Amino acid sequence: MTWAVGQVVAPAGFSALVVLSPPLLWAALGTLLALAAAGLLRLAARLPAEAVSAPAGTRGGQRPRRNARSAPHES
Repeated sequence: MTWAVGQVVAPAGFSALVVLSPPLLWAALGTLLALAAAGLLRLAARLPAEAVSAPAGTRGGQRPRRNARSAPHES
């Protein structure tokens, strides 16, 4: 039921902000984004290291590259 409340309140609230003042909508969205980012940063400190960082052997969350022997030859 909590998700349903959010699905009703968010569109209604954003619609009211657009009618009231479009810049106010952007300010509200920016504030919500900043709060979500701050919450994620606080949460990252409590999660295990393997849940926060990329797996070993990867660069920046990318999959590890195949070595030259396993890569197909280009002609």
